[in-house]
Amino acid sequence: MKIMKLTKLVAFFIIISQYVNAQTEYSNIDINVTDSLEKIVETKRFKNWKEVLADSTLKDKNYHFIIRDKKGNVVKPKLENRIIRSISKNPRIENILFAGLKGNNPGDGKAAMSMDYGYSWTYLNQGKPLSKETEDIQTIESSPLDKNLIYAGTWKNGLFKSTDSGNSFLKMENFPSKDVRAIIYHPKNRNHILVATTSHGIVETQNNGETWEVKGADYLKSNFVSLWNLVQSPYNPNVMYALCIGQGLQKSEDFGKTWKKIIDEPKMLFFGFGFVDENEIWCSSTNFNSGKLYHSKDSGNSFELRENLVDDIIGSFVSISNTETQIYLGGQKGLYELSNNKIQNSKIALPFYEISNLLEVNNKLLIATWGNGLLIK
Repeated sequence: MKIMKLTKLVAFFIIISQYVNAQTEYSNIDINVTDSLEKIVETKRFKNWKEVLADSTLKDKNYHFIIRDKKGNVVKPKLENRIIRSISKNPRIENILFAGLKGNNPGDGKAAMSMDYGYSWTYLNQGKPLSKETEDIQTIESSPLDKNLIYAGTWKNGLFKSTDSGNSFLKMENFPSKDVRAIIYHPKNRNHILVATTSHGIVETQNNGETWEVKGADYLKSNFVSLWNLVQSPYNPNVMYALCIGQGLQKSEDFGKTWKKIIDEPKMLFFGFGFVDENEIWCSSTNFNSGKLYHSKDSGNSFELRENLVDDIIGSFVSISNTETQIYLGGQKGLYELSNNKIQNSKIALPFYEISNLLEVNNKLLIATWGNGLLIK
């Protein structure tokens, strides 16, 4: 398990507080304190996370933890051989990630959380699926303004909400769509949330889910009815891009109040989207037989069609900045790199093919796959 070093007591408290809420069904936490060579020098056993929080001697020490259930069995949820349908960052604490999983049967859809940049995972919702019917969690997002608030969207089973950092989820029975594609939080108002769907366009709440506003037929016809994804700019949270099914790529600069069509491709589904920086953006579309690539150098106000030199449908883009910026693209047949605006096969050898998502975390590349878990490079 990944070694964690917490140099500040405040950070230690925040991170473990997430686990207090999310892991109430687990007990017997073993903390192995290690030296600089990662040799175990001391082992402490706690009955619960509250005892861990109370132990101030862990401050500034290297350690890793082992969680046990009530029967004493080690609890190590793994993502190997799982379909990772969605993966996202906690917007407040960089080492905490969330993943939505897909299975083949009702009840296979579980949400997971990592506290160490994705090296190890534990299940949310007390280890249970979001519901007995849930098979596929298409999106999961934590609020930037409320540490306890998490929304998760599913395929066929609607929207779920947690107000206790993922310890429990409640289905939003008043939500109008069963197919949820993306969740966007307002940057300043914790109660204002946008949810992208394939049946009702963008559904909006101003009161944290107590009621939902569904757009009228005229609005949906003139803008969009069915969304594959809704992407918020990391440089300006009021700027968003709607990746539509049959209604092109559209942009909003006022948190979804008004929209402008940037690319008009009525026969295509806009599939992938990624930022290199504030000005440079790549996106893709597909008809599921072939794919197209588009490139913008003006903050997404216009895009140029670029030749797709690989026989693949690109669904995800990510930019990794170390000594120099490297752009990776994930497709249904593998991983690619972008060099001089040309796509080439990645130098990273992968033991699988289909990629569901790419994510940059701590200057590392996280590769989420369709059935082969998560790879960190």
